[in-house]
Amino acid sequence: MKFLRYLILRIVLPVIILIGGIVGFQVLSARPEMVIEEEQAQMDPLVEWASVAAHESGLDIETDGVVVPHREIYLSAEVAGRITFKSDECNSGNYVEAGTLLLEIDPRDYELEVRRLSKEIAQAEADLLENDVEIKNAEVLVALSQEDLVLQGQEMKRVEDLSKRGVITESDIDVAKRDELAARNKVQVQKNLLTLQKSRRQRLQSALELKGTQLEKAQLDLSRTKITAPLSGVIVEDLVETDTHVTNGTQLVRINDSSTAEVKCGLKMDELFWIWNQTGERYVSDQAMSAAATFEIPETPVTVTYRLLGRNFHWQGVLSRYEGTGLDIATRTIPCRVVVKNPRDVRITDDQGRPVDFHGPRAMVTGMYTTVRVHAQPTARLLSVPESAVRPGNRIWVVRDGVLSIETIQPAETLDGSVVLPAASSKIEAGDHVVTSPLAEVRNGMKVRESTQPVATTTPEIN
Repeated sequence: MKFLRYLILRIVLPVIILIGGIVGFQVLSARPEMVIEEEQAQMDPLVEWASVAAHESGLDIETDGVVVPHREIYLSAEVAGRITFKSDECNSGNYVEAGTLLLEIDPRDYELEVRRLSKEIAQAEADLLENDVEIKNAEVLVALSQEDLVLQGQEMKRVEDLSKRGVITESDIDVAKRDELAARNKVQVQKNLLTLQKSRRQRLQSALELKGTQLEKAQLDLSRTKITAPLSGVIVEDLVETDTHVTNGTQLVRINDSSTAEVKCGLKMDELFWIWNQTGERYVSDQAMSAAATFEIPETPVTVTYRLLGRNFHWQGVLSRYEGTGLDIATRTIPCRVVVKNPRDVRITDDQGRPVDFHGPRAMVTGMYTTVRVHAQPTARLLSVPESAVRPGNRIWVVRDGVLSIETIQPAETLDGSVVLPAASSKIEAGDHVVTSPLAEVRNGMKVRESTQPVATTTPEIN
């Protein structure tokens, strides 16, 4: 019995194991090669993917902004006096229309000055009329003296004729000459008086014009006793009260222009690149630009959004100008200004962009922190990939014919779950497949399996 057990363990069992191995080897060797390849393929990782899309709707550049006054005006007193009237509307926080009377300074001194100068002008006009009469009288006297001189001249000729005939004496001749000289002197005196009257008229005319100028100044000072709103806006600060004595230059009221609003924002240099390189006639080569255009920013449409309690308030504006000519040292951005021509034209939507009826700010006001979205139309060809496909270091995984390739991109902007990038900055093209799912290990050239359906993606919309 022991011998039989020994025989089975030492001889029979090894033989059976050897025969089983040979049979198994033959069976495995007989499987088709295609089955082996399928099993190997099933070991490649399965990935989810999305297609690279051509981006045709322009480029939205998003940044933060704050609403600032378009114009802020300090009204100051232009004449001295006591404040005798202050309107109920002249209080901080009130909206006033252009031309609204806000304050009035005691006008009595200025009314008296206007009255005094008016009387002086009337007197000056009377003096001028009197002088005109004197000039006419002097002209008549000059004419009469000239006629008398002619008569004296004729008399002198007759005396000379009689003297030649010896009819009259030398004393008679002297008398005739004396009369002629007296007539000649009278003519000269009358001419001098006429010249003096004309000179006096010029002096009176200048005095009248001076009084007229003084009256205009007095009337202007009188009108300045009434302080009215020079524009439609909100009173930010009222600085005086009734019975306050003010002098020329005293600040009275501060008003913000509400007809137009501005938004202060900052753009990075790479964001400004897309604004500088837009389509349209305005964007010309550097050689064709004027010196002024070199320091101007291309006017670009902008949507300004203020969010409140889950609602979005939208205003349309224009990227208007730089605020200065250099980079902000703290933020390394270029300060810019957005002009909103109609701050009361607001559109309210929910997070899905649907219009809603909501009670909230109906006008853009100073101090609002907003989101500024600049709608650029760059000339460069753009592509769009899902944000989930972009890996750390701006890398994406591209799958071509089942082989994974690691590519580096230069994103232009990220909006609404998609990354927009210039086609020239990478080796990908529209229609390429990019991996959106995570992988434990990634290397160039590794084989992967793609899911049967791409991951749904959204295209950024221009608001």
